[in-house]
Amino acid sequence: MADSPEVPKLARQFHNLRTFPLKSISMRNVNQVLGMNGLFIALLLAFGCNPGAKPSADDTAAKDSVAVAPKPVVVDDPAPVPSLDASYEMMGNMEFVQFCLPYPKEQFTEDYDLAKVKGQHVFVSKDKKAKITYHGMMLATPFDEVYANLVKEAEGKPGAQIQVNTKDTQGCRVSWIAAGNATYIRKWDRSADNETVTVTFEYPADREAEFKPWIEVITAQTTICE
Repeated sequence: MADSPEVPKLARQFHNLRTFPLKSISMRNVNQVLGMNGLFIALLLAFGCNPGAKPSADDTAAKDSVAVAPKPVVVDDPAPVPSLDASYEMMGNMEFVQFCLPYPKEQFTEDYDLAKVKGQHVFVSKDKKAKITYHGMMLATPFDEVYANLVKEAEGKPGAQIQVNTKDTQGCRVSWIAAGNATYIRKWDRSADNETVTVTFEYPADREAEFKPWIEVITAQTTICE
């Protein structure tokens, strides 16, 4: 189809309108320059409308970022560290992995002959029926795998009844009862230093009430030497 002779004229008029100050445009000016068709174009320009325009990449990215924004991660709030009374003595290990933890000094004495590896300390009760073992070591695998292996070990004990199986921001806790004896293990996750610290309580299951306060106090500590 051939171009209409009115097209060049309309183009010139459109150019004149675009270069005309918007603040000084009146309805009379618009009608004089473009007529009714020009009025429609002027309104589009005045309000910045562009029906055929597509959203910019920045606009699309902003909308997408709002749509896929991750939800806040909720972590457990660690319980306050219990204060130590005179019945506890602080045990510090500077070999292999540095850590400090308390032990009940009036009921337990360290037996150096029972330590099997570096960084391990074994405390035996006066009646020789219970032990508390402290051990610091380097992480050979991610802590989640260490925790999974501990649970697997507990479940593999003959006749074991799992009592505690929890994981928190500071580490994990696993305990079980088998053959009348209780085992309670607390592991601290020190992955930032590629380390872990473990305390293991082994005692007759019928002495749970006696050991519970010690377990609560010792396992609530941070392992940091101050």
